[in-house]
Amino acid sequence: MNFSQRYGYKKEKVLQIESMDDDLRNSLWNIFYDNFCGKYLDQRRGVYVALLMRNLWINFFKQPIDEMPDFTGDTKEYLKNRHKTANWDDIYDFHEFVANHYPSSEELSRYITGVNKVLQREVAGYRFIEKLITPIIDNSEMVSISDALETPIVAVKTHIHRALELYSDRKNPDYRNSIKESISAVEAVCCLIANKPGADLHEAISKLKEKVPIHGALEAGFQKIYAYTSDEKGVRHKLMDEPTVDATDSLFMLCACSSFVNYLIAKAAKVGIKLH
Repeated sequence: MNFSQRYGYKKEKVLQIESMDDDLRNSLWNIFYDNFCGKYLDQRRGVYVALLMRNLWINFFKQPIDEMPDFTGDTKEYLKNRHKTANWDDIYDFHEFVANHYPSSEELSRYITGVNKVLQREVAGYRFIEKLITPIIDNSEMVSISDALETPIVAVKTHIHRALELYSDRKNPDYRNSIKESISAVEAVCCLIANKPGADLHEAISKLKEKVPIHGALEAGFQKIYAYTSDEKGVRHKLMDEPTVDATDSLFMLCACSSFVNYLIAKAAKVGIKLH
């Protein structure tokens, strides 16, 4: 907190969820401008920025390409005006689009880090995880999900990424299918370790403990979680009534399954099992 907040002259900010004040909006624009609209560091970067601006014009704002002005002139002004007047969720869509369409990973990492610092400072209810802006979770949960997304096991990475996408969709979140994707990531790594392709989680966990020692209580816990996902309305069975799961359930499963995936991969590595 600054001086005016510490001594009660200005109220401390409340968490910004489904809203965006001018401080946050302007700070996000400044991060974008500093990374992509400021000085060209070299010729290669200039080409990347030009491609990004063209992509934004055509595929994000969906404007006629023959009406796109020179980047050095009105394009920046157009982007700034749209950024200043857009709805809060459209601003996040904009920054997600940038994160998913800029080709330099090193510069993109700096941009995502900068955005997250702004989101934290301005008490926003969202953070970048990988290239998705996600409802806020604590640092340990972010690390677990990020680690799971970096696994070389394609099936696991695909399921966790899809679970995160479904959970993070600000306009139409799908918590039921997010949970299914999270538990599928655990099934995938268990089947791989147990060498039981196509097995369900119950069978795979029972077999993998023959190769990787896991505590009985932990095994029982995930067997019960699997039972929950099999019994909860609308999660793994197509029932006629509406699914009862919500964001809390989805986030718990995403974090728990990511942590369990990371745990199993580490345990497998300790006994010399190579997973890929």
